[in-house]
Amino acid sequence: MPPRKKAKPGATFEDFTDPPAERPSLYHDEHTHFEKVGGSIQQSQTLVEVPPSPVKKRQGMTPAGGSATATSGTSGESEIDTTSAWLESMHLAPSLWDEPEPVSDGPKEPGESEKKRKRTQGDDPLKLFTEKIDEYVEEMLRLEGLGSQLLRARLFPSTTIDPRTACTFRVLETYQMLSFTGKISAYEFLLAIFRRTDNTWNVTPNGRADQSGDLMLKEQHKEFMRMVHEWRFLRGMKRMGRGHEAGGVAGTKEGEGALLCPACPQLGINMPPKWKSIPRAKRWLYALFLAMDANFRLRRKDVSTEEQDPGLNRGYAYIVNELGYKEFLEQFGGDVLDDKSTCNTHDTIKSANIRGGKGIAASGLGAVQCSHHDMRRPIGAGDLQKGERYCNMDYVMLQTLASSLKIPQILFLSYDIACVGRTDGEAPERGWSISNQLASSTREMGPGNRRDTLDDNFGNLNWTKTVGMAHTLAHRAAVALEKREEQVEAFKEFAAALPLASRKKWTQAVQAWEEDQEKLNPYDNEQTVLTQAAVRKRLAEEDKEALREGVIEKVHKDVTCSMFIMQGIELEELQHRVEKEAGGLTSGSTDFDRSIVLERGNALYHWVEAWVTLQRLYAPKSALLRVESEDRDVSTLSPWTIPLYLPSDSNNMLACYDRRLIRYEFQFRIAQAESTLKTLRGLLLYQAHMVNSKKAYTSGTIANTRSNVLIQDVADRINIEVEKYKKVRIHLTQLWSSLKKGSLADLKSEADWESVLLELKPEDVAGVTSMEQIGLGEGDKTLTWIWTVAGTGHETSEVVNTALQIEFCRARARAQRWQEECLLLAEEMIRVECFFTWDSARWVKRAEGLEKLVNAPMDPNLSPYQKWEAKQRKQINRGKMAFAWRQASLRSALHNKARATHSDFIVWLQKDQDIIECNT
Repeated sequence: MPPRKKAKPGATFEDFTDPPAERPSLYHDEHTHFEKVGGSIQQSQTLVEVPPSPVKKRQGMTPAGGSATATSGTSGESEIDTTSAWLESMHLAPSLWDEPEPVSDGPKEPGESEKKRKRTQGDDPLKLFTEKIDEYVEEMLRLEGLGSQLLRARLFPSTTIDPRTACTFRVLETYQMLSFTGKISAYEFLLAIFRRTDNTWNVTPNGRADQSGDLMLKEQHKEFMRMVHEWRFLRGMKRMGRGHEAGGVAGTKEGEGALLCPACPQLGINMPPKWKSIPRAKRWLYALFLAMDANFRLRRKDVSTEEQDPGLNRGYAYIVNELGYKEFLEQFGGDVLDDKSTCNTHDTIKSANIRGGKGIAASGLGAVQCSHHDMRRPIGAGDLQKGERYCNMDYVMLQTLASSLKIPQILFLSYDIACVGRTDGEAPERGWSISNQLASSTREMGPGNRRDTLDDNFGNLNWTKTVGMAHTLAHRAAVALEKREEQVEAFKEFAAALPLASRKKWTQAVQAWEEDQEKLNPYDNEQTVLTQAAVRKRLAEEDKEALREGVIEKVHKDVTCSMFIMQGIELEELQHRVEKEAGGLTSGSTDFDRSIVLERGNALYHWVEAWVTLQRLYAPKSALLRVESEDRDVSTLSPWTIPLYLPSDSNNMLACYDRRLIRYEFQFRIAQAESTLKTLRGLLLYQAHMVNSKKAYTSGTIANTRSNVLIQDVADRINIEVEKYKKVRIHLTQLWSSLKKGSLADLKSEADWESVLLELKPEDVAGVTSMEQIGLGEGDKTLTWIWTVAGTGHETSEVVNTALQIEFCRARARAQRWQEECLLLAEEMIRVECFFTWDSARWVKRAEGLEKLVNAPMDPNLSPYQKWEAKQRKQINRGKMAFAWRQASLRSALHNKARATHSDFIVWLQKDQDIIECNT
């Protein structure tokens, strides 16, 4: 084995493995196929592409044998005169190495010469690199064919002038992938490198631990972070084809560095040319579904500045251009006062911003993404400064919409949920759950590095979604086909037993409401039932009056006392719901089902955590009780088992709350109990109707089995409501035990609640007895007390009619939404295949254009320098061509995978084109 070459003094190279003793091959196995496709590849035996100076000796990498002259390859070209080429290159182009610049250290004595030093990266951290970005991209693309010098030897320097530290490409590639998959920080990665090299890295020769290892690690960390910052950006530009465009990186428009969603409609890419001629009733298939949301975990501390840590991605990918964003906020940020949101979840998450505003440069990140596929939008994210303000979110939304002319004219936009098909309203939360793992490292970064790091990770998230899109859509299709059949049959069976006149009347009513939602809502019960929304409005007005009169103090600018209690009750219900979903998982549950429950649990944990922060303000004593009662970290608990410690939870908690808050919970619980009874009555009527329908119209084993499953499902829902009412009444009893000891002047309307909301016994859970011979408006009805609660004192026929109308509309909506989901999935599968075909053709066009340049003969009349320059350009184009063929092949493989995975799904999904109506 030949001896290893000694490194230049002061040079440091980090890698997992020792470099090979022999010179690396000029070709890379993974690109052999694409080079062959590109035509004859010229080979060179030298690793030095810049001709050496005939008068000045430079340290560089030379081939075995020590020759530093460029020799001709196998193409038959004449040998280049290196001396002439060097002299001409010095005259026509500046050297890659800057000359020393004079440095003044103070007043000089006459005749004293000035000291000179090399310019270093510290003079301007990224300016020198920024000026050479296109050169770096081209050199990285050259690697697809040939390679030499530092980059061509797969060494990435920490500076562009006189580099003394470098990382191998393998180190940077490994760290980048680990940051995607494990979200580890650069410091942790470097520590692993140090210990992999020497596991006693922080121990002196005498065996004592010292700080020298830590100091060395910190010094290398700064240089490593700079290399990682540049590496992320260069690879992103390379993969998005900026090295193949005439304008290069400098000519990149905002948003062009972002991966597009292959399933979303893109004009001119994956949509029919005459999509506008499609009937209006079907045009929603070509709508773009977007969701807006904010994440307050992706905060950034007020460290560094834009001057010290500038970003390289200037709006090229997913985060908006910071310069234009700040100018907009300075101009319009103070003009519009944000309205207080009426969404309790919105306010709860905003309350997370209470903890520590000092020393925070960005309070979070606002973003827009496609809600149906959970992919980030081009220039669809921006930093937040003062919570989720309209000014910030509007700018981000308008920027992403203006980023491309390929966006269709139909748009569904929401913060939480869109109501066509089965749109994934939880997509933003799922995306944030992945990004949140970066929060601990990005919050310590400077502004530019943080933005570019998030851009890189958003790109990885989009690429992961793109590669798995075919499988995702196929899985959704399998579920949708099963649900469509189930819900359509259930609706048909339910409607078949109803009078035709009722079906026509209710269908007309719901269709009119869908066209104009100012009309009467057929899903609403006209009977007077106390709702939580009504109580919330009444108590909000009471809070406002109490604050005006100074009876209570303002604790939080957005969340009032009543909203705080209301949010706690809703979180309690959400805990029960997620717990039920988690309990429903079995050994046969799919990974997708498990991931959905996990993501909902993660979101629930964050909401509970934010609400507990509010609890410390409104009930400080509860915080002490929480600490005393919890014997382990709350983060180790399942989110549905974290105690909320509402006033009604125990006698100890009653002592922690003000009487006003106890009364507020009591009034909310009254409304909760009445709403639960209302739902229970509807389910009992629905159950009786389904039983009668089964007796009258169902025959055969398959039909009976399906009917039994539906009836059992209703019975399970009834049991859930019964248990819910019982728990609510226990809470009421607990609260009343405290309230009745004081004045009841503010509880006059609720004072007799015990005589109205009775204890629910098994015999009370019964429908109308004559429903066994159902006939709308016929017979005498014997009712239990649940039918005589305030708000239900109507004729029994009216009660039955109203309940059946609501269930008819709901059954219709369930069937139609699954039908829409099937049609939408079929269209998305077609769009994915068209997108990959378009993307592959785009790379093929680039490769074919470069192939012509590579195979073009060299002009013999060129000067030595021009010949050398032409040779360099051919090698770069050869690398670009190989890379383009590789990308085209990759997109073609994704297209073939999509076609094979979708298989017959598209035909099955499009089988039922007409949306069901049971009005004839």
